[in-house]
Amino acid sequence: WSREVLRFARPYRASLGSIAVLTVIQTLIVLCVPWPTKLAVDYVLVDRPLPAWASWIEDLPGSRSDVGMLLYLALGVVGLATLAALLKVAYEVMRRTVGTRMSHDFASDTLERIQRKSLNALQRRQLHTGDLVQRITVDTRSIEVLVFGVGMTTFQALVSFLLMGGIILIMSGTLAALAVGVAIPIVVLARLYRDRLEKDAEQLAARQGNVSAVTEQMLSTLPEIQVFATEDEELRRFSEEADAQLDAVVRLQRTTVAFGVSTNIVTSVGTGAVLLFG
Repeated sequence: WSREVLRFARPYRASLGSIAVLTVIQTLIVLCVPWPTKLAVDYVLVDRPLPAWASWIEDLPGSRSDVGMLLYLALGVVGLATLAALLKVAYEVMRRTVGTRMSHDFASDTLERIQRKSLNALQRRQLHTGDLVQRITVDTRSIEVLVFGVGMTTFQALVSFLLMGGIILIMSGTLAALAVGVAIPIVVLARLYRDRLEKDAEQLAARQGNVSAVTEQMLSTLPEIQVFATEDEELRRFSEEADAQLDAVVRLQRTTVAFGVSTNIVTSVGTGAVLLFG
């Protein structure tokens, strides 16, 4: 089903490419933010000459004194942090814009397909108005989650890993090996939890559709419910569907938290190994 959904992202390939480039630039800027502080602590404050790649700072006006050098480095931290924040804002704006447009296209296509189905086909599948509204207005947002929540997040993680891996490799081969050793369990965990997360998300979507369908049925048959005095029965049916939806939400949340805790444990172990052997 993911291939069918992703076809709505094809008209926005240029925008997605721009977002990918912006992601790479943002990652580079974020990685550069700590370096002025490192230069100040490891070199300026202990009266050591700056490394060759940073020696150009010494040519700036007023940088010959420690105060002037620290001022330039402080401005560097502020400038890089500000630039990173602006890039993040630009990324979020572009993401929301493209994601909303893709979801709109997906919703329009879904509505068109429903309109072209025969009434007999809809009745055989027992699709009520509330469930159809859920599919059109909520489920179609899955393309934004798939493209950005999965695809772009994975791309960003890969870019960060490659850039950080390159820096660590330059610093120490042992630390690079430890970083790779930490990445492998995280990939394995992602594979293990993927099917479970997908299953829980599908169940939650189905339960949400059921709640919408029951609500729509109750509201559209209020006169009949009052005539036959079935208010308690209808409320009980609604409560059962709402409880089932809550169970699905809790189940998905538990799986998500378990995945997050597992990856944090692996990351903590890796950090401890770096501190121990680095």
